[in-house]
Amino acid sequence: MLLNSTGVIAKSQREEESALLRRKVEELNKNTARLIVEAGKLIQESKQLSAQLLAPLSLLNDAVIFFGNVRLCSVLQVTFR
Repeated sequence: MLLNSTGVIAKSQREEESALLRRKVEELNKNTARLIVEAGKLIQESKQLSAQLLAPLSLLNDAVIFFGNVRLCSVLQVTFR
């Protein structure tokens, strides 16, 4: 028996409460592990989507630089003729 502020708690009741708490902690641990796995998947998907979105922008940037250089070369040729 254990004495608390409201009276005496039987050993069997403490054991039941302890067992319930252990089950809840185990469930929380499982849920935490699932959330970590799902977060990892979401991070990977996010990286893939970012790469897919950025690839066309990179090509566009390369095209702008290329055509910008072509225009600059044309201007320089006209200027120096």
